[in-house]
Amino acid sequence: MSMTPVGASLLLMAALLLPACSTEQGAVDEPATASDCTRQIRVGSTVYSSFGATERRASRHTKAERADCEDVGHNARDSVFPEEPELVTAWNFATYPSEKVLAVRYDRDSFFVFTADSLSASERDQILKDLSQRSN
Repeated sequence: MSMTPVGASLLLMAALLLPACSTEQGAVDEPATASDCTRQIRVGSTVYSSFGATERRASRHTKAERADCEDVGHNARDSVFPEEPELVTAWNFATYPSEKVLAVRYDRDSFFVFTADSLSASERDQILKDLSQRSN
């Protein structure tokens, strides 16, 4: 069976393009991925992550470093603290020690709640449940 000139050209193009679509291991490159960044702040060596919001009253407490979101590319790293992070005002609640929970204002009446990463999931969930209630 003989090949037509068009068929031969297509086969040649495929043979030339296929290596460009593979990695060193021979697999096709995966598309860039995206991750949903976790909001994070840091005060000293303590990192806090946000999993909720509240309208409860809070008091200005200190400055905190805000993490950047690096959520696209082959090695999406989520939240990272750059060498020179942006500083934000961290707030605290009268009912919780600042070592466990802080807040960052996101509008006139509301805050993102940040819990210390050292807390257990159950302790974090209890704090968020408590702070999500409307009473001040």
